[in-house]
Amino acid sequence: MAVRYFAAAALRGQARNVAGDLRVILRRRIRRYLLRDRRPETASYRHPQWIAEARSWLDALAARSAPLHGADADRG
Repeated sequence: MAVRYFAAAALRGQARNVAGDLRVILRRRIRRYLLRDRRPETASYRHPQWIAEARSWLDALAARSAPLHGADADRG
């Protein structure tokens, strides 16, 4: 389906941009194929301190917005 749009763009003078986009797509697919057994660790294991900081920030945000959600629920 997308091939049709790439072809239309190429015919309308965007051949260089189409070639660049296709090169990126192909490179990603090849890289994904070659690295399928050697995927990096998930972010949670690489940066546990960031996960902990984000969790505390999100918990504080959720605590502040909880009364707002409760008020909205009463109106409905």
